[in-house]
Amino acid sequence: MAKQFRCAFFTHDYDRSVEFYKNVLGFAISESWDRAVDDKGTTFMAGSGMIEVLTMPQEDEDWVWSQERPRGFAIVIELDDVDAFYDELVGKNVPIAKTIADMPWRHRSFQIADPNGVRLYFYSEI
Repeated sequence: MAKQFRCAFFTHDYDRSVEFYKNVLGFAISESWDRAVDDKGTTFMAGSGMIEVLTMPQEDEDWVWSQERPRGFAIVIELDDVDAFYDELVGKNVPIAKTIADMPWRHRSFQIADPNGVRLYFYSEI
């Protein structure tokens, strides 16, 4: 059975992405490495899983996942207090993609996009 869950992606703007998840969102770093200019990575704790940010390799490696952005994809994170986190991000002038609202499926939620365009959906159950 699975031991760990990660949502991983490569980025052309590694430093900006790490700064966003660490300093803007305040996610704790689980692990970080810097083995070469195109072999850097950082994993952030996000609820019961992790978000892994990786540098885009300079060479066209056959093990690298697609560089295309998926459609209909979001990282979904449950929070104890979605309103407080929403207010914190608004105070940091983070652009809000979907403003906070109560959803028919009993979530109070909002959405933002990271520097790579990855959609993040934050919610608390109501």
